[in-house]
Order: sequence, then structure tokens, then C-alpha cells
Amino acid sequence: MDRESERLKLLGAFGMIGESFRVISARKKLFSQITLALILPLSLLLLSHSIVSDLVLDNSDGHDGSGTKRGLAVNLSVSVAYFTLVFLLSIIAIAEVAYATACVYASKDVTFGKITAATFKIWTRLAVTFLWFFLLYIAFTLVFALFFEFAMLLMKVAKPVGVFLGIVVPIAYLVGVFYITIVMQTASVMSVLEDNYGRPALKKSRGLLKGKLGSVVGYFLLIILCLGLIEFAFGILVATGYIVHSVVVRVVLGIFLWFLLVIPNLVCLVGSTVVYFVCKSHHGERIDMALLEDRLKVYREAKIVQLGQPQPPV
Repeated sequence: MDRESERLKLLGAFGMIGESFRVISARKKLFSQITLALILPLSLLLLSHSIVSDLVLDNSDGHDGSGTKRGLAVNLSVSVAYFTLVFLLSIIAIAEVAYATACVYASKDVTFGKITAATFKIWTRLAVTFLWFFLLYIAFTLVFALFFEFAMLLMKVAKPVGVFLGIVVPIAYLVGVFYITIVMQTASVMSVLEDNYGRPALKKSRGLLKGKLGSVVGYFLLIILCLGLIEFAFGILVATGYIVHSVVVRVVLGIFLWFLLVIPNLVCLVGSTVVYFVCKSHHGERIDMALLEDRLKVYREAKIVQLGQPQPPV
């Protein structure tokens, strides 16, 4: 693994994307099964939410206002069901892709069924990490909302300073949310491959990203750019119908963009595990592939083996 570690720690943003495709190519059948079972429906959910919400509101609209209230209630129910389903699918997809990617580095052949069985024994660890992320995100948002409100009030007595803060605060908020999301992605992989999960995983992933943060940011920005372009194209070509009026053409374009969205989604999930290994290699943390293989094996027996540490004697 020493030679592999040396290779990984030199990877930049484009190198990580290339490495993600290399990992996928190494287990085409396995990642195809994961894509069909999880990433394809997840991609459909990500594209269809705005359309479903608009349809609910349009069909529930009424002149007396009661229809609008009913539409909002139905829309809220649909949104709750939507985010719950996305949450569950995301957890399972992250766990399965992290497991599968680790198997590639451990040179271990596994089946989709075995990965699924292992995932259902560790998904709660990942759920705890996600919940901590949501709590952190909410707290972060509330703090910046107060800063933004302060900037708006300041505009009344010191307009130049208020305008400056009104511009800087939202930008700082977006940068902060992006950073927290990157930390969460690494912590999610850590929750699958190590004992750490929840708050300890988020804390450790911050330290793990140091030294490679620039490359990791570049990597995720490229992925977000691809996702954003596809979703933007879906919005103007399929969802609104302002440019393309033919229903048949819009359906065909929608299906095409749906399948196209699968590619960056899969690369993003695989890349999160690649980022984890790249950062571990950068910090000189030796990854024992034998222990990693043992960890992947004993998941089916609901045991935990600490990655990178010696096992207790049997």
C-alpha cells in the first residue's frame, strides 16, 4: 500500500475525478447494480421535486384561498415525504458506495447482496453523523441570519457599512455551508470505514482535510458545476416548458437528463471515499489493507475492526 499511498497523496482535483472513474471501472458490474438500485431513483427524486410541488399547488389553487391553504398543506406533506426518502436513500447510497470503493482498494471481490447486507448493519452510524450535520447547519444558519439582520439594521444609520456587510455576510455564509458540507462528506465515509461517527467524525474529518483542502474544494466545485448545469438544463428545457413546448420532446429530454445526472452523482459518492483515502495518505496515516479487508468482512457479523490499528488477539 506504500506505493498506492504515494500515488494517492499527489492527486489534485482533476486527479481525484480520474481516480473516481478508475475505481468505477474496476468494478463496473457492482457499481452498475448500486446505480440501478439507489442512485438512479435518487437522481429522479432530485430532479422531480420542484415539478411535483408545482403540480400540487396548481391543482389545489382556489379563488377563496381555501384551495391555496390545502395546497400548501399537501405540499408540506409531499416535502416531508420527499426529504425523508432522499435522506434514507442518501444514507444507504453513501454507505454502499463507500463500502464498494474500499473493497476496490482492498482488492476484495464482493457482491451487491453482501454490500447491502453489511450496509443495513451500519446505516445508523451514518444517520447519527447526518443528524449532527443538520444540527450544525441549523446553528450556523441561525447565527448568520442574525448577522444579516444586523447588517440590514445598520444600513439605516451607516449605509456604506450596512451595504458592505449585506454583501459579505451572504458570501461568507455560502462559503461556510460549502465547507461544512465537504466536512460532512468526509465524515460520512469515516463513519463507514472507522469507529468514529457523529460529532467525533465531523471533528476528525476537519483535521483530515487540512493540507488537501484546496484540491478537495476544487474537486467538489467541479462536481457541483456539472450537477448545477444538468439541473439548470432540466429546469429551463423540461420543467417550465418556456423553450421546449412539445410534451414528447420534454419527456425525452427529461429522461436523458435524468440518466445524465446519474454520472456526477455516482462520481461524487465514489469521490468522497477517494478524498478520504487521499487525505489519509497526505497525512502519512498508513492504511493497512489487510485490516481494511477484515473490517469489510466482519460487517456481516456486526463487529467493528478499527481501521489502521492492530486487532486484539483472538
